[in-house]
Amino acid sequence: MLNKQKSRNAYRLTIRWTAGHKGLEGNELADKEVKRASEGLTTDKPLLPSYLHKPLLINSAAIKRAHNDMLMSNWAKTWRGTNRGRRYTHLKESTPSKKLLKSSSQPKLSRVDASCIAQFQLGHVPINQYLKHIGRVDSTRCPACSKDVETVEHFLLNCGNYAHKRWALAQHASKLHKLMMM
Repeated sequence: MLNKQKSRNAYRLTIRWTAGHKGLEGNELADKEVKRASEGLTTDKPLLPSYLHKPLLINSAAIKRAHNDMLMSNWAKTWRGTNRGRRYTHLKESTPSKKLLKSSSQPKLSRVDASCIAQFQLGHVPINQYLKHIGRVDSTRCPACSKDVETVEHFLLNCGNYAHKRWALAQHASKLHKLMMM
């Protein structure tokens, strides 16, 4: 039910649910209007409330968001087509994700630290797999444990000779996490 409030140029809408609508005057009129609109017939403009005489507003925020989403989608497709993008996609399928972009652009991170994070994520660090790729060493073998290929994953997570460093880092991270939770 739509009512114009007294002495104001405003309307008040009341919505009431009913178990059935047959025989209710407002619902019968609404049904007729819906049928007319579906057939291409519309209400005369003078019969509409004055606020419906104007064209609908365009939401500029929604347009900007849609444009930015389209740009991000195009950039992601282009990124995945590059050598670096393909190399990183095997680590995480949603690359480049907002999380990835945010991880390397934290305001508390120095530029050097952000660069190191990005380089590790992309595999562009001085480990033998990359160094062999750019012609700086003759072998991809891990110098610490002699595994055939020293990858970022091996260096950071699996090499037995760096287990004590990983343990110390985990302890430090745990302490920091506890401090942050206080």
